[in-house]
This record gives sequence, C-alpha cells and structure tokens, in this order.
Amino acid sequence: MVLSSKTSIVLVGCGDWGKNIAKTLVHLNALKGIVDPHPTEQVVALTKELNVPLLDFNECLKDSYLSGMVMATPTPTHFNLAFKALTAGKHVLVEKPLATEKKQVQNLIKLAQKKNRVLMVGHLLLYHPAFQKILEWVESGKLGKILEIQTYRKNLGKIHLHESVAWDLGPHDLSMVFALIQGKPLKKFSAQGHAYASSHDDISTLSLEFEEGLFAQINLSRLHPWKEQKLIVVGTQGMAVFDDTKPWDQKAVFYKNYTTLEKEKVILHKDQTGETANLSPAEPLRLELEHFIQCIERSQIPLTSGESTLEIVSLLSRIEKFKEA
Repeated sequence: MVLSSKTSIVLVGCGDWGKNIAKTLVHLNALKGIVDPHPTEQVVALTKELNVPLLDFNECLKDSYLSGMVMATPTPTHFNLAFKALTAGKHVLVEKPLATEKKQVQNLIKLAQKKNRVLMVGHLLLYHPAFQKILEWVESGKLGKILEIQTYRKNLGKIHLHESVAWDLGPHDLSMVFALIQGKPLKKFSAQGHAYASSHDDISTLSLEFEEGLFAQINLSRLHPWKEQKLIVVGTQGMAVFDDTKPWDQKAVFYKNYTTLEKEKVILHKDQTGETANLSPAEPLRLELEHFIQCIERSQIPLTSGESTLEIVSLLSRIEKFKEA
C-alpha cells in the first residue's frame, strides 16, 4: 500500500502487542512516534531500533500534522484516551474492547461523527483471510442455513489482572460470531466461569441463542496446556472450520457434512477429506492497519467501526452483571 505523506500515526502504549503494531506501522511508513508514560528498557530499545521518538500524549493532541492514534493500552484506559484523541480531531483505532460500557461506546460514536473522524476497533480476526473465506461461504449459502457456531480460544498465556478472560479474549470470538449471524437478534445468553490465577475468571463458557434457533458457544481459557484457536460453523448443507494454528493451506476447510431424514431414520452424509481454501498468506495485523490508513485517506467507514462493536461491549457488560448476580 502506498501511503500519502500526510498519513502519520502515533502508537499509544507499547506492551507485547503494541510492539507488533509499532513494527507494522514502520513497515507501512506511517509511525511518527510512540507514547508510553512509563517506558521500559525494551520500549526505549525499540524506539531506537525503529528510529522513532518517544512522545508526550498531550503534545501529540496539539500536533496538527498528526493524522491518527492507535491505542494499545489496558482496557480501562481506552475510553478516556479515545475521547481525548477524537476531541482533538484525531482519527482513532482502539484495540478491543473499545470500552467497558455500552454508553461509553455510544459517546465515542457520537463524538467521532461530530468531529468527522474515523473510529475503528481492533477486531483483528475479521481481517484474517481465513475468516473472510468462512464468511464468504456463509453469505453465499454454501453451508445452507446456519445452525450452530462453536469457538475455542485457549492458551497458557499472559493473564491481565484488571479483566476476566471474557473481556480479554472474548471480543475476538464475539466479533466473528456477530459477523456470521447476519443480523439475527440475540434472544438469551448464559455464562459460566471460574477464577483460579486471579480475582477474575480465567476460564469461561458463553452460550448465546439467537432467533431462528441459531446457537453459539464460546469457550475461553488462559489456563490451557496448548494454544487452541478454532471456529466451527455448522449448517444444514455443510460445516466450515477456521483453525488458526494450522498452516495456511489448512486454516479454512469446508466439509460437506450434513444429515437427512429418510423414513424416520437420520442419515449421516460424511465428508472425510474436506475442501481447503486457496488462501494467500497475509498478516492480519498489517491488513487491519492498512485498512485504518485507507479509511483515513479516503474518508471511509471501517469494517470494524464503533457501531460494529456496540453489541459486543453491551453483551460483555451484561455477562459481567449476570455473573455477579
């Protein structure tokens, strides 16, 4: 992607994921600097490696040549940082989740509209070529009527003490589920979780029931012996699997598995091999950041806009209250 000279972006927050964002923005010739109020030796070393300065957040807000800001800070800080950036007239990309309350999301949406600025959320997996292929199969009717969606996101990874696994990992899977259900309203939900390593749930299962009988279950854990990142979509004419731990030629697979009822007997039609998607390897983070820059330069509405995440934040808030009850 060729960037115009006016596209300049500052990264706010440079933790583990922020470092990946910084490196990608440099490759896109868009990183003007990094804001981190308490930079570690690793962050300082990264700024030297990337040849970008450490900047002050408030000074960045005053910089008329700065196009946008990417927020990769802890979830509780997202709303205030995004609000200040939008108020200053900056385009904003916020890592998921956008905020912790539905009302906060609504306020940010209104502010972005008032300022005529891009408000985008980092729902990374919606930019993944394998998920895009699954979505294409669903929208084309290849799977028939969608009956069930199952997701598994598990690992033995970093545990954030300020939030549960539902807030930490859940937005990834919820973003895919809501993209796949094609606007069907949520009828009811339930949630189960357990806290072991912190005061917040480290293991959680979310069950969602939508209209027309569509059911989704999201299985989350940050206390799991190996990485599991899988989406399964079951339809009346077939099943699709997105497994991000597989090589590119196996990440998205369609199976012609379905059932028919013949003379009061259920007949299983099994496809043992499956049809693999012909995907070109691509880094989802780069695709996401390219999209953000394109939206800035062309005044486009992002695929993962503030509006697109409203239902996700609303549901997570309701689940939190449900767990407390």
